[in-house]
Amino acid sequence: MALSKLGPGLLTLGETGTSKEFGTQVSEATLSPEYDSDDPISVLSGDEYAGDETEAWTLAVVLYQDYTAESLHLWLYQNAGEELPFTFVPSKAGAIQAQGVAKIRAASIGGEVKTRNTSDLELPVVGRPTLTADYVETPEG
Repeated sequence: MALSKLGPGLLTLGETGTSKEFGTQVSEATLSPEYDSDDPISVLSGDEYAGDETEAWTLAVVLYQDYTAESLHLWLYQNAGEELPFTFVPSKAGAIQAQGVAKIRAASIGGEVKTRNTSDLELPVVGRPTLTADYVETPEG
């Protein structure tokens, strides 16, 4: 077993051929599930049946604000409401990568003057992401 550190990794958003790598603007990235269970179902016989359980995933990032034409903030704003593919590689030194589809949302802009401001952003994942151990670093990243 190895204890890993987050990064250097990748966060790519968008369709193949037009996707963009935004890892240089992200200081935190978390792909996390949330589970919601319904109450047990009681029936006349006295038996109980387990309630349904649902699973929902979120891709949460903290990103440094960038006000250039190549910024993640501008890309998020321009694509808000779209459901687009993502790839998250926590560490290029490892093998794990997550891929899925996220509903894009715009991020907040601004904050304290003369400060490198960040924005917290949560992107809902559509369905369940695929988590594999087949990431291989390529010469282009």
